[in-house]
Amino acid sequence: MKLLSIDGGGIKGLYSAIVLDYIENYYDIKIIDHVDVISGTSIGGIIAIALAAGNSPRSIINFLLNYGPLIFPSKGIGGFARLTKSLFFSKYNSTILKKACIDFFSEDACLNDLFNKEYPDRRRSMKLSICIPSVNISTGKVKVFKTPHSDELFLDKGYKLWQVALATSAAPYYLPIAKISKENIDEKYIDGGLWGNNPSLVAFTEALTYSNKSESPIPDESMDLLSIGNIPENLGITRNILNRGLLLWNIKLVLLPLSCQAESIHNMIKLLFTKNQWNYIRIEHANSNIPGVKLDSTKRKNMDLIQQLALSDISNYVSANTAGDKKIRQFFNLEGK
Repeated sequence: MKLLSIDGGGIKGLYSAIVLDYIENYYDIKIIDHVDVISGTSIGGIIAIALAAGNSPRSIINFLLNYGPLIFPSKGIGGFARLTKSLFFSKYNSTILKKACIDFFSEDACLNDLFNKEYPDRRRSMKLSICIPSVNISTGKVKVFKTPHSDELFLDKGYKLWQVALATSAAPYYLPIAKISKENIDEKYIDGGLWGNNPSLVAFTEALTYSNKSESPIPDESMDLLSIGNIPENLGITRNILNRGLLLWNIKLVLLPLSCQAESIHNMIKLLFTKNQWNYIRIEHANSNIPGVKLDSTKRKNMDLIQQLALSDISNYVSANTAGDKKIRQFFNLEGK
């Protein structure tokens, strides 16, 4: 089975979209025609939904370039006023994000539409499955929004695509809780990155659960996983203050668990796939010491830097005759082409 996983990361999702766009153009393929399961969290979830809805990576790049600075405006209140506001309210408003998602996906399109969508050039025998992590804050439980790719998976099919996009990307501190209604019942969700910022394991678990014909915990067929990260932030603590409360921890209290979780998932998946001789591809920037690159940093110079790093990383990864090129050709069944 072919699995695609896309990390969360706010505006750094621009990195992921550029990597996907480069792969499509370099190998002259449409990624959506070659994968069985896509899982994405937060901005990665929005990208996953967009791909499944038939949007190209290039259109996703344009979406992020156009709406990113509006969703995360770089100008606003500063200093003490900003600190005071952050103690009680989210840093940004989700109104523009909601409008952007409705404009991109349409107001009525739902998860069931994704499952029933026809892809004329699709190279896979099974229908495309989508898995989008979130957290149901009404119940305090994890949630994975899924297309109805199994008979028992029918509860989510009526969710609108824009609702799922809001639910997976409502990052605490940055954006308000996402309140969405289904069958006249209000539900509240926050960012799936709190438990699945790197959703590789979500994609693998889904593939394992719904592909096996036997009771064995080992998949019936080989697995190929393309995991797209972005640019990690340096979340280390340098000041020698050991006794820290909420103010001193600040946003690192949210971001550090996301980063550690993503790294631990990568390590587990890498070990699992290596042991089973499966093809695992992880593309992300190696350096976390990039000044100014943050998930809500939408200043022009920072967004330009994200694009430059993405193009440099993916072009180096797929340079002819490299191990990376061979792994990607294997993933898309392009050996010998």
